[in-house]
Amino acid sequence: ETWHEQTTQKIKWETGFSVSQVDIYYSRNGGDSWYEIDSYNSSNEYIWETPSVSSDYESCLVKIYETDDETNYDMSSNFFSIIADSAYYSVTSPNGGETWEELSTQTITWKSGGNVESSNYYVSLYYSLDGGAGWIQLQTYSSGNPGNGWSNSIYNNGTYSWNLPEVYVTNAACRIKVKQKYSPYIEDISDADFTITAGSGQSDIMNVLSANGGEVWHEQTSEEITWYTTGDIGGNEVYIGYSTDGGNYWYDAVGGGAGTTDPPHTSYWDETSNNGSYSWSLPNFSDTLETCIVGVWSAANTALYDMSDNYFTVTCDSNYYRILQPNGGETFQKETDRHILWESGGDVDDIEIYYSIFGGESWYLIDDYE
Repeated sequence: ETWHEQTTQKIKWETGFSVSQVDIYYSRNGGDSWYEIDSYNSSNEYIWETPSVSSDYESCLVKIYETDDETNYDMSSNFFSIIADSAYYSVTSPNGGETWEELSTQTITWKSGGNVESSNYYVSLYYSLDGGAGWIQLQTYSSGNPGNGWSNSIYNNGTYSWNLPEVYVTNAACRIKVKQKYSPYIEDISDADFTITAGSGQSDIMNVLSANGGEVWHEQTSEEITWYTTGDIGGNEVYIGYSTDGGNYWYDAVGGGAGTTDPPHTSYWDETSNNGSYSWSLPNFSDTLETCIVGVWSAANTALYDMSDNYFTVTCDSNYYRILQPNGGETFQKETDRHILWESGGDVDDIEIYYSIFGGESWYLIDDYE
């Protein structure tokens, strides 16, 4: 049989002796775990409202016990299926082709249907400046949010008023993602790129020369950050920062001070002489970074600054993981110990290990392997 979720179905059985009451259970995973449906005065038929599910289950069983003697029972001879309604999100704006200015207020809109309407009330919103290669989560504000304020999720009402960030560089490959907050993490992404344009808030008397866009530098090497000034910047010291995500988050290039979303971090960043050049020792990275920019600020007046005109790239040593076992075809018994084997190379970091029992549609954490 194939039954849809939240529909009315009949469970039927026969007995060869008198039974006053039965306990009815069902399983969605071939009998590995069971869920109680009801205790019922036996009449050989039970009207069941199938449960709400977020994905299809094709290994379902029903089991019926005699309440007074659980040695008397029977279960389905073969699997049946419980099919989920179509659950989806669909970004409607921005969905490709829009041009929005940095620091402006724009409306993100989306549609949803299926189980997301009733059982998953909250969504998380993300934006990408590089066509979806990397994502930055929005900290959303709404009285409908959990905690009635700032949160990493918002009530699924299909609209959000977004105050766009300062981007420093015009980005023509932006996307929005709407993602269900809770499992199974259904999501949708803008169908095509939209543009966020940079404003003209940078100073005319400070000018970054290098890296100013298009350079390819390598991790853990020394490169020259260069700039020049054409007027009085109020002193002889500057702050120098770098961003690897298009200007969302900034780090101190001089002393390695604390990061910030509002550069420069004057309480923690080190100053350096305004002599037009600084030899920067690039840090160790784990992935190639293609949306990097540098910025130079007057230490005496941080309103005077300049950024790279476009992105530059930082490449990394070859980094990889490769699963050796299990890698397909193995058969494991439940509640047995098994070895997971892998190899890695380059500047890879600590890992988390996950497993899936649904062909990769959803994942469960095994361990933080540090």
